[in-house]
Amino acid sequence: MIATPPAAAGMVRANQYCGMTMVQHDTRGEVIFLHRNGKKLSGEEDFTRDHTWGHLQTFIFPDEIMSVSADPVKRYEFVKKHYKVNIFKGGKEFVKTRMCYGDRYMNSTHFRLTPWESLPWHNLEDTLLDYAHDASQL
Repeated sequence: MIATPPAAAGMVRANQYCGMTMVQHDTRGEVIFLHRNGKKLSGEEDFTRDHTWGHLQTFIFPDEIMSVSADPVKRYEFVKKHYKVNIFKGGKEFVKTRMCYGDRYMNSTHFRLTPWESLPWHNLEDTLLDYAHDASQL
């Protein structure tokens, strides 16, 4: 079992967060897979406007159980109690997105928001948009 619950990649607008991509972790707690399930690529995206990964919203553990090698029972109980992922309609802030998920108003102490630019793979969405555009031209 993976000890780190999924995170969400998405964007912030009008003080609201909209997660559109599920972010999964490996056994060490490192990001390994992004599933862009909230907004599919078509190749018709406007490269300058259609980025959806502006922030990463991750679940955070208290220091004493932060390590993936910490007591698995304590980690599981903490996740069971505090890992709540809301699913909601995008609304006027996220018109092109039917559904969003995550801590919408970013008021939970159990989730952290990290700017996408600060992540080591911050240019990944640019590459994906390029591939989608190239594929649409075939």
